Amino acid sequence: SRVDPDLPYGAWMEALVVLEEYLALQPMPDAMTGVRRLVYRGAAAETPEMAARRAEMEPRLARAAGAKVWGAGVAQDFRLGLDAVRAMQGRRYEEAERGLTAALGRPPLRVFRTDLLMARAKVRAASGRSQEAIADLDEVVRVRPRWTDGWLHLGYARYAADDAEGAIEAYDAVIAVDPRHVSALLNRGVARWSMQKEDGALADYAEVLRIEPGKQEALINRSVLLLRRGEAEAALADAREAATRHPGTAIVWVTLAQALAATGNPNGAIEADAKAIGIDPRFLEAWANRANHRMLQGDHAGALSDVDEAIRIDGSLSLLWRNRAGAHRGLGDDQAVLSDLDRAVQVDPKDGVAWRELGTARLQLQDLEGAVKAYGEAIVVDAQDAEAWTGRGVARYQLGQGDAAIADLTEAIRIAPTFGEAYTDRAVVYFGRREFKAAIADCDAAIRINEMDATAHFQRGVARFALGQREEALADMGTALDLDGSRPDWWAVRAQARRALGDLDGAIEDYRTALERTPEGWKIRGTIEGELRSTEAERTAKRPR
Repeated sequence: SRVDPDLPYGAWMEALVVLEEYLALQPMPDAMTGVRRLVYRGAAAETPEMAARRAEMEPRLARAAGAKVWGAGVAQDFRLGLDAVRAMQGRRYEEAERGLTAALGRPPLRVFRTDLLMARAKVRAASGRSQEAIADLDEVVRVRPRWTDGWLHLGYARYAADDAEGAIEAYDAVIAVDPRHVSALLNRGVARWSMQKEDGALADYAEVLRIEPGKQEALINRSVLLLRRGEAEAALADAREAATRHPGTAIVWVTLAQALAATGNPNGAIEADAKAIGIDPRFLEAWANRANHRMLQGDHAGALSDVDEAIRIDGSLSLLWRNRAGAHRGLGDDQAVLSDLDRAVQVDPKDGVAWRELGTARLQLQDLEGAVKAYGEAIVVDAQDAEAWTGRGVARYQLGQGDAAIADLTEAIRIAPTFGEAYTDRAVVYFGRREFKAAIADCDAAIRINEMDATAHFQRGVARFALGQREEALADMGTALDLDGSRPDWWAVRAQARRALGDLDGAIEDYRTALERTPEGWKIRGTIEGELRSTEAERTAKRPR
């Protein structure tokens, strides 16, 4: 540029150097928040630093495009490249891609091919077309194998295409050239984490913090990972450091809230979520997390308000509709629960958890056919979901499909041999078929898995009573009621057993307890009242005159 300012190449190359700096400033998926899956996309808005780079770049691009030494056609080619870059900056991605593709075909611009390919790859990736972005970036790294930005963006694009292993290979290539490349280390940590290589991820975050102490993304990522590993105190330490160093960033307060909740400070968690909302009222994760923390505190109305706000920000996340269903469940609104879960599977038909929860909601409302269908969809999404197999088995049993019910429950046990609920539910089916020994065997298995399984103890007691093992039966029922005395039907069943054994005083006591635990309006209440009167009359009749 100094030797001959009339020639465009100097200005053009200067502009492209600044363009590379501009592209490098766009935030990339360095942090995990737990609500949204990481995606490869451009920044939500141009930062002041990016605007300053753009102000340096555009005059150079304009000078190169307008150089008088070019003929009209060549000048037009340079203006084409300029317009394409400007469209990319303005997030007019379709226009940018058309311009960049045309510029790549212009002979005078061949010397800038890798820069134009990089720009087009970013446009394609931001448009959600990761495979096409990868094709461009593969050529970039083939031509410039030591250009770390090319490998870095290839890693981003591969990760977005669900190729975590390929992403790690790309980040390895960056680190081989520059072992202190913080973004490559951070994102390799994310990719390793997604592949359950947690020790490797922690090592990457530790290296980042050695190179750049207090790095926000490393502290956040490590805190969340430690929390999921059950190391809550260590997670809290990282989250506190992040909040101390970066108090103006919403995500650090959400991370701190999660750690506070895990260490037994739910009120502190809610306060931290509120700080995040104060910093960024449109930060979806803050609303979603405060909703969860309020729900755990029993504030279902507050949770519903928060999750509604999160849905206003982004209603396309099925997790939020599931959370809304949880809030409505806490408020006792069964129809709203059903509506929320219907919406969850509409926005994401591949959300197996939503289908399973929908099956449970329908089962509770005695929509047995609907429950079977919803559980079936959950199984299509994830054939290893033992809870879905169990739920469908229960629904099929209630429909009178005993063989199908046993088949489903047996599959649940095969998938998850330590899932005690499947054994307990299969015991119910066996009991209904009067296969009492099989029912007892399944209850035995459930109790081995969880000695505190009240349902298994109670069901085993009922089966033992049917086989004449009366003392053992009463002992099991007593254990069940000690573990969970909230069930009025259990008290009524033990009352029947005691009455059958001639213990009328004990039966009357149990019937009265059952009535105390039965809300007004429940159909079972009338039955219990009738049994109580009958037992009291029998006791009166047997008293000596």
